[in-house]
Amino acid sequence: MKKRNIFATVVVLLSVLVTVSSCSKRNDANLNIDYIPFKLDKDDNWGMLKRDGTPLFKDEFEGTPSLCINNVFTVADKNGITVYTASEKPKAIKDCENLVDAGVMSEGIIPVVKKGERIKFVDVNGKVKFILQPYKNKEIEAVCSYFSDGLAWFKTSDGKYGFINTSGKVVIEPKYDGVNARFSDGLAVVYKVEKNKDDEDKVFNYIINKSGKEIKKLKEDIEILSDYEDNHFIATIGSDDNKRYVLLDKNGEITKKFPSKVKGITDMKDGKYIYRDANDKYGVNNMKDETVIRAKYESMRFLGSTGNYIAEKGSGKLVIVNDKDDKIKEFYEYEELAYFKDWDVILALNEDYDCEILNLKGETVSKEAYIINFDNPKSVKSDYFNAEALAKTIADNISDKGMGNIHLGDGIVGLLSNYSPNEYKNETMFVIYDNDKTGIKDGSKYYCGMTVVSDTVIVKEKYVNKDFYGYTYESYDGLEFNNSAKITSLYLHVILNTDDKSNRIESLAKLVKNELVKQGYKLTESRKYSFELSKGNNRVIVTPETYRLMVILTTNKYRQGLKSLKEMDNMYLDKKNNKNETENGDNNDYDYYSEPTTEPNVEEVAEDDEI
Repeated sequence: MKKRNIFATVVVLLSVLVTVSSCSKRNDANLNIDYIPFKLDKDDNWGMLKRDGTPLFKDEFEGTPSLCINNVFTVADKNGITVYTASEKPKAIKDCENLVDAGVMSEGIIPVVKKGERIKFVDVNGKVKFILQPYKNKEIEAVCSYFSDGLAWFKTSDGKYGFINTSGKVVIEPKYDGVNARFSDGLAVVYKVEKNKDDEDKVFNYIINKSGKEIKKLKEDIEILSDYEDNHFIATIGSDDNKRYVLLDKNGEITKKFPSKVKGITDMKDGKYIYRDANDKYGVNNMKDETVIRAKYESMRFLGSTGNYIAEKGSGKLVIVNDKDDKIKEFYEYEELAYFKDWDVILALNEDYDCEILNLKGETVSKEAYIINFDNPKSVKSDYFNAEALAKTIADNISDKGMGNIHLGDGIVGLLSNYSPNEYKNETMFVIYDNDKTGIKDGSKYYCGMTVVSDTVIVKEKYVNKDFYGYTYESYDGLEFNNSAKITSLYLHVILNTDDKSNRIESLAKLVKNELVKQGYKLTESRKYSFELSKGNNRVIVTPETYRLMVILTTNKYRQGLKSLKEMDNMYLDKKNNKNETENGDNNDYDYYSEPTTEPNVEEVAEDDEI
């Protein structure tokens, strides 16, 4: 049987939920774990376990429940996620069934998401308290699953993070690239990716308060490892080869530097800290860095308010020891032990890797050994897709001159200054994928890339076919381009990062067509899926693929080299109906071209020649 690492699960998960093993840490998130999902046998349904080791209910849900926090839990099954209130006969919260995603009940509200809708927060009765609307025209795509210190981070469609309060008001605008420490005692740590003095992109942490004031920008070699608790952050400073553990105060100033032998800190409590040394052994020091327990254990954790520790010996035996390293109790029947703060008990994995509940003396409390689950959401994501806004963005980036800031007729050589060839089509045109130069930005639910097609004037090309894991790739060397090579066509490919891609892409194609008509383009041909429009000398073709939309901008002269709309529709249908085609499969074999228009000058190289 595969070992379930409950010790690691409890420590890692509960630290996220602000219920880690150190009793000195306050629960600023107000997350009270009332019940734990359990079952007696792997073939049973799930129930909920009370802290005295007896069931609240059992053998109830086939789908896996989350932890029951503040008397609310979720169950995921084949139909989606449903939110329940806990009782001997659990009841689904009104209008919270078959959801796409759901979070944790905190501050009396829980974030939930219905299919195709924005994130909303509801109370225990299912009443909607607020919906996360776009912020400055940017969709809010994700939010923290719970509030801490009255605030929760959120993420916009351009990948920026800010914070909302329990009324849904944005109190800190989304301008950060991530969150490193949640709000606690009025402080959080966020970060931005910025240029350092050597003009390199580096992560810089910022300590901020609840009004969004940036109290301190930390140096690039400082990494925050904890929330602000007990008047300090735990952090490291320096490079990987010369990293030191330190404590920072609320202003980001170093108040303590730990000895160089400290290679990790797992817990701090009552003027002592548990550390890991260079030999991956664990021990205990006081805050004067004097030895309390020599580093000799495989793992260690504080055992609540007892002043004792749970430790693992090298032999794999588990023990409870005191500050004098005296053995209080030794265990022979358990594989792992973890202190569970919320219930002030020990969770123990037996030899079958099922969980038992022990008191702090190491005595069995539970009536049975249980299979338990500690999974819980850390963030809630919306699958809402604003196709209208994306269609307008795409159409707005198409002009009489080109797409974004790449123009038809421009020289190809200048565009190649920082880019390399990607692929060839029929050996007649040059293709380059480019995102930055188009002026079209990435979005969380889509990716905009650019393909640039040139009338190929290749002075010399060497290529060789190489077999790599069963696939054939072309390697290129010595490419040079005549200064007269011009851009003849521009392709914008929009890759959706959402479910139900085909229907959304088909809808997006129609919306882009409509937006272009609004901008003065004339619809010259319309098929079921593909559309062609004209304006002056320009032609725009909008056609779907199985997982992306393709928008082609060319001129009357080069349109003749492209397939008909009927052929493009058929290509799409062939792919869509191909049951062997995976949803995110390789679709690079789409070929929009009817026949070569020019012949490149190609110098072939034997397969055994070195490239």
